[in-house]
Order: sequence, then C-alpha cells, then structure tokens
Amino acid sequence: MRSGASAPLALTDTGHGIQAFARRQVGRLVGAGLFVFTAFGVASLATWNVADPSFSHATNNIVTNAMGYVGAVFSDLAMQFFGLAAVAGLVPAVIWGFLLFTARGVDRLPKRGLAWFGFALLAAAMVGCVTPPNTWPLRPASAACSATWC
Repeated sequence: MRSGASAPLALTDTGHGIQAFARRQVGRLVGAGLFVFTAFGVASLATWNVADPSFSHATNNIVTNAMGYVGAVFSDLAMQFFGLAAVAGLVPAVIWGFLLFTARGVDRLPKRGLAWFGFALLAAAMVGCVTPPNTWPLRPASAACSATWC
C-alpha cells in the first residue's frame, strides 16, 4: 500500500500547487491591465488635440479627447516627451501584456524595463530627425525662438 507522500509534493513549488495557480492568475490580471492601459494610451494618443486642456495648457476649452481629461493629459505629456514615438513606446507593453496574460511571465524585468526606456528614447530620436510639415500643431523649437519675446 502506498503512503500519502504525493500530497505534500503537490504543495511544493513545482508549478502545480495553489501558490503557483494564484501567481499565474495575478500575472494574468497584470497582463490584462497592461492591455487595458495600452488600449487607453492608443485611444488617447489617436484623439490627441493640442487645444485640449492639460497640465501644461490651461484653457477653458471643452476636452475633445475620447478618453476625457485624463486621456488629454496623458496624450499631451506623451507627445511633449516622446512626440510621435509615444505610440512606438507602447509596443513593449502589448508584448509584456501578452506574455503575462498567457502565464509565460517576463524574465529579467529590470533589464527589459531599461531596454524599453532606451527603445522609447531611440524611437523619439529617430522621429525627431523628420522635418514636421507646416500643418503640424506644435512648432519646432527653432520656429518658437524666432518670436519677438524669445
């Protein structure tokens, strides 16, 4: 007759116990949260309007961003810091969200986070080399300094 030795083995860290199940479910929730955050970011950047009120643009205009005031603030800050590369900066969030949602996890998190930031800066530098058209709502720094107050 067998002893009950297999029951304690199932509770150890073999990936089949209750703790591993809970860890996978939390990871899936985080992955779903990243998907929601990315969808929010893409929707707010897609409906960005330079005339929307935000932290750096105080106005009484009605918010036209699809995500409301929070979306207007997010898109304004993202466009100021990263420009059009803000959309490219959301790509790793989609990949991480997929990996976490499928319970694969993201290994070497600090290095990948640093690479994400570096990718966003590199994308911003590459997009910054393109000359904006005359219809672009934000003036480049050289055009802004040609004003009489600069």
